[in-house]
Amino acid sequence: MTKYYYDRNVLYIAPCCAPLVMMRTAILLDGPCGNAFALLGRARIYALQMNRSEAWIASLVDDMMSGDYEHLLTIFYDEFSAYVELYRSIGVKYKVE
Repeated sequence: MTKYYYDRNVLYIAPCCAPLVMMRTAILLDGPCGNAFALLGRARIYALQMNRSEAWIASLVDDMMSGDYEHLLTIFYDEFSAYVELYRSIGVKYKVE
């Protein structure tokens, strides 16, 4: 069974048996957290937490900004899908096409 916790348009998901610390973050793309600039900021924060270099982060941000919104989502998902789940709306997961 999965439990859901909300905090300002961010949905946190945790299996009932998992400790609260091990939750994955889920981002609702149809809210303010799904804004392109919000996702760029989150990408930077996650990359810093992963001890990535500033050059790597700059390259990632440039790549994310080089296309449209779907391109940004694809790059974000490819890099951070182990830590974050993206949802188009509640219950509808983001899928790479």
